Amino acid sequence: MADTGRADLDPGSFRDRGSRVFLSDGLYHRGLRPQAAQAWEDVSRAGFMARAMSDGRVIGTRDVAIPDGALAQAEGWVRVLHHETVPFISYPYEWTFGALKEAALLQLSLLEQAASEGFVLSDGTAYNVQWRGSRPVFIDVGSFQPLDPRWLWRGYQQFCQQQLYPLMLQALKNVPFHPWLRGDLEGMKAGDVAGLFTWRDLFKPGVLTNLWLADLLSRKGGGDSAATAAPGLSRDDAARLVGATARRLAGVVRRLDWNPAESAWTGYSNRSHYAGQDLEAKTRFVLDVASARHRQLAWDIGANDARFSRLIAPHVDHVVAIESDHATAEHCYRQIRADGIDNIQTLVVNLANPSPGNGWAGRERRSLTDRARPQLVLALAVIHHIVIGANIRMEDFIAWLGSLGAEVVLEFPTRDDSMVRHLLSTREDVFSDYDRDVLEAAIQRHFKIVRSEWVNETRIIYHLEAASSCIGTGNVV
Repeated sequence: MADTGRADLDPGSFRDRGSRVFLSDGLYHRGLRPQAAQAWEDVSRAGFMARAMSDGRVIGTRDVAIPDGALAQAEGWVRVLHHETVPFISYPYEWTFGALKEAALLQLSLLEQAASEGFVLSDGTAYNVQWRGSRPVFIDVGSFQPLDPRWLWRGYQQFCQQQLYPLMLQALKNVPFHPWLRGDLEGMKAGDVAGLFTWRDLFKPGVLTNLWLADLLSRKGGGDSAATAAPGLSRDDAARLVGATARRLAGVVRRLDWNPAESAWTGYSNRSHYAGQDLEAKTRFVLDVASARHRQLAWDIGANDARFSRLIAPHVDHVVAIESDHATAEHCYRQIRADGIDNIQTLVVNLANPSPGNGWAGRERRSLTDRARPQLVLALAVIHHIVIGANIRMEDFIAWLGSLGAEVVLEFPTRDDSMVRHLLSTREDVFSDYDRDVLEAAIQRHFKIVRSEWVNETRIIYHLEAASSCIGTGNVV
């Protein structure tokens, strides 16, 4: 692989001192220093790794030539791997409960299988998992290391903080984990979470052994009990203990369940906002746009039950269904997974407060719009929630849509629409910009109207083409 001058170090992989992810021509690679290269040589021959790559649980990886040039030399790489590309990078603070649970079970399953062949995961971070639709895939092959019998699993505490405790909090206390994980990339510390549980919770999954005991040991300076082993422990005994830890934690995770109550938006699409023929007209309009040409990446913002994500999925490589209501997104995720749809990814994101750049230098975890640009955006009956519900100016919302450089299908409920009237009835009407003429003037500044159509007497739908020539490629850059 010759150095094209376009190789860029990934700002989110600097914490691994043995290897570093970089992008070259939009493709993901991993440079390995000598110790990491030897570890990969060993683990790549292991049976569990071959099986995990074959069935898609670990990202497809192969050796490539070391690039010429200063980057490889400066980083000390002696081996370079090429990784398959995931469609869209997402983070645990955007996942549904069910998605975080599946990610945790994937890591524990890989840990148990690795231990049976003398390997262990060096960490327990949730950020080592990404998604192909509703299927999790483990992306950090550099995390697999030969097991050191002096230690069990160093990643235990990190696993608890970023996966187990968030799941426990949501399942057992119905406390949302998203703000907490977004606010602290290290996750939830045992001492902070333990105070939310009482003695009545002692026998609930994981509370006594994984939370209260961990907090007690931490306060007494006992450290991470599951990471250490007694001196002189044999390699085989250490492997058995790591495997047993993985199985025990997996049992705890499986017992955690969250049954979200019906929210104001759960089942929203099934309500009678449209007569049958009106819904057919809207469906036909969206399908006409989606089927006109194939696209790599589409966003469905305010996706609700993902009815329209499903509609366009056959015409798009990957659909990101973005929904702010966690209960609705959770129902959506479960149904998509149950139906075996492989190219729709459900995220919990509030568009009025989307995920920012986060972590070291504000670049370790990228903002929503910095990860990849869609070629098609569905914004169906979401504009009134943005402009009226979140008090975002009409011009600003349309400008944001325009900045994505994508085609947009935008549905505008007028002031006569029942949902708009309901929103306005709960607040002072200071929204003079919520007006069709204002909307279309803003559209003309940022888009070209390809087509528009009334789907009923109060709702109009537009097919918009971005004024900018910078149409998104869908690649994560």
